[in-house]
Amino acid sequence: MWDDGADVGAAPDGRMPRSMSEVARYAFGDYELDLGRFELRRGEVALDLEPKALAVLRLLAERAPHVVDKAEIFAEVWRDTAVSDNALTRIVAQLRKALGDDAKDPRYIATISTRGYRLLPTVRRIATDPPVAPPAPPQAPLPAVAPRAWRSRTLPIAAVAAVLALSALGTWLAVRAPAPAARGTSPIGDLDLAVAASLHVEQLTTGSGFDGYVAFSPDGASIAYASDRTGRFEIYVEGLAEGSTPTSLTAGTGQCIQPAWSPDGRLIAYHDMSGNGVWVVPSRGGAAHKVADFGAHPTWSPDGRRIAFQSRPPADLNAGGAFGAESTIWIVDVDGQAAPRPLTAPGKPVGSHGMPQWWPGSDRVVFAVTLSAPGYSGAALWTVAADTRALRPLSAHERLTSEFAIAPDGTGVLFVGHRTNALWWLPVENGLDPGEPRPTAIPATGPFSASLAIAPGGRRIAWTALTSSSGVWSAPVQMDGGSTADASATPVVPASDVGMRAGNPAVSADGRIAFVGNRGNADSNIFLLVPGAPPRQLTTDGHDHYVPFWIQGEDAIAVFTNHGDGPGWWRLDPRTGREELLFHARDLARPADAQALVMGAAMGTAISSNLRRLAVAYMRDGVPNLWTGSLTGRRPAGPLTQRTFETVNGSFAAWSPDARWLAYQCSRDGGPQICVVDADGTQPGRQLTHEAGTHFIGEWQNDDWLLFAAKRQAMWNVMSVSRLTGTVAALTSFDEPRFYVRYPRWDLSRQRVVFERWETGGRLWSVRLPLSDPPRGTAPPR
Repeated sequence: MWDDGADVGAAPDGRMPRSMSEVARYAFGDYELDLGRFELRRGEVALDLEPKALAVLRLLAERAPHVVDKAEIFAEVWRDTAVSDNALTRIVAQLRKALGDDAKDPRYIATISTRGYRLLPTVRRIATDPPVAPPAPPQAPLPAVAPRAWRSRTLPIAAVAAVLALSALGTWLAVRAPAPAARGTSPIGDLDLAVAASLHVEQLTTGSGFDGYVAFSPDGASIAYASDRTGRFEIYVEGLAEGSTPTSLTAGTGQCIQPAWSPDGRLIAYHDMSGNGVWVVPSRGGAAHKVADFGAHPTWSPDGRRIAFQSRPPADLNAGGAFGAESTIWIVDVDGQAAPRPLTAPGKPVGSHGMPQWWPGSDRVVFAVTLSAPGYSGAALWTVAADTRALRPLSAHERLTSEFAIAPDGTGVLFVGHRTNALWWLPVENGLDPGEPRPTAIPATGPFSASLAIAPGGRRIAWTALTSSSGVWSAPVQMDGGSTADASATPVVPASDVGMRAGNPAVSADGRIAFVGNRGNADSNIFLLVPGAPPRQLTTDGHDHYVPFWIQGEDAIAVFTNHGDGPGWWRLDPRTGREELLFHARDLARPADAQALVMGAAMGTAISSNLRRLAVAYMRDGVPNLWTGSLTGRRPAGPLTQRTFETVNGSFAAWSPDARWLAYQCSRDGGPQICVVDADGTQPGRQLTHEAGTHFIGEWQNDDWLLFAAKRQAMWNVMSVSRLTGTVAALTSFDEPRFYVRYPRWDLSRQRVVFERWETGGRLWSVRLPLSDPPRGTAPPR
């Protein structure tokens, strides 16, 4: 089978007669294996293969036409590493895909049952100057578990054909052709529109639950992600080659999300929603250990010695992760020799700090800063030095969000555009100087994109396509705060009755429910549900409306909106849909030295149902606290008086029916808790809840019992607590971690609690990109 008289085939005993330094390239069929460049080419086009695949192909070419035993392949390619047969099967499948081969009718690689593989076509040696030694294949994890019968894969990614003018065809093919990462970098921000429009988007996972938080291995051959396919969240590792199967690294250990690979590929850090904190587990399987007792969203330093993370765990699985008003950025040594230490402090910069990512090749961490308001997911990007804690703003462009990924070469930031779901690119020069963000035209999928990831070399982008919807639910409740025995929660207004969202309910004395409805990426409007009739939309003016509540003694609803002259509170007539201004947010008094309204005017302001009192959350010295004031003629009047004196966070107030008490969200015992304070006194707030978890304020049932939403052991439920005794009662018993509840409200007419219940699903998607010429040299941020 050898031609050209080149006597370089294996001898009858299978040994190579000549030194490898004399052989630089092997040619077979239409392909050429170049060991000098360590790449496989078809003509002038370099094919996309990982190093281990090239190493296996080299062995097959060296030994052709003889069979290469599996033991020899494992000894050469996976030297000193224990892997299963599935690792080799995956690599051979990748080679066959690149060669256009069929395992059932092979033309290039034949499987020799129980023994190994051999290369079928005639192989000829092309001798040149001694080649540069190929790089050692990285020791990336290669999972091996039995395939799941229910799981299917989409068709393999194929090269996209495009028809242009004949004179431009050669250039077109050169631009489209895949090439190894060493020859260039992915032009994420500079894709030609025609090229972007022809890219093939591949769905990586299927099912009915949630797959998300994708992360690439350092060699780009595998991914790690979180999935609830077993009923609880686990971390899975899976190869990207067709036919690969996922393996669970965290089976039965908790509710695990947000995986992040160490730079050497040997470890994966993650967040456990049930036990809180940041954990590390070997990427090939083994015992996990905790490196921080709190925090989430871990990211590895380039040297693999430290992990940066945000202090607050995500409240839910939605885009942005809702990382909390008081979240800051921390760092911990992986060896566990020192306790975690903060990199940022509350209020410096002003806002919530989360989603940290290490800038490539530097000691700086990039993080998102948000000042959230209803319907807003925008963010600014800042950097902080890991050693000196020096802060520096990177960009505050209006399109930025907290869903971002840094290019591996440090040339820019890919992010999901605010209110667009399109992928945008922020170019960065020398790691410090941002340019003007611009859309990439890279196709995205689904209504929401989250957890962006860029493979090493920029060859591939992956993300989570989120599906999110909510409905109004109710559950029977006793007046003393306890739940009715054997009662179950039921939907009152499913999301399908409105569109994407039906939530944030408010119940009138006669049982009518006003709620916020959204059809998905559109305006949020107020709807009204009258018992026995379908929901009716009240607002139709093209402006977002939020946080409705019924005005005491009136057949009217107060809502927060912006009609073009600034955000404020309006009175909405449920019969006509007509709105009348109550006051603008700018009319609120501002305490001396206050930095900003917390979480936006709508969520940071609470108005009593009789429209006589208000509570406002302002931030001073980086800490949110509550001030109270009066309403005269339904407008703010007089100075504000500080009522809470929390050292970390005091916000999100709710007035008792008699307006004597303020319940609010305080940060104690390591997380958001429920506190209460006398609205006319100056005594410190009293903590009502004490268990670990997340507790979000709801509404008072009466002057004693208070409703709230609680996340405990990763499960969200509606609960109530007594102001007088501190007794806590569970009102629902949900046990699925991808569902969460918000805005519990009391319905006196039917003695039930009404609330919003969200469901979040997710699938992993990916797109492979062409390469461009190498960029100008970049330096890490100073």
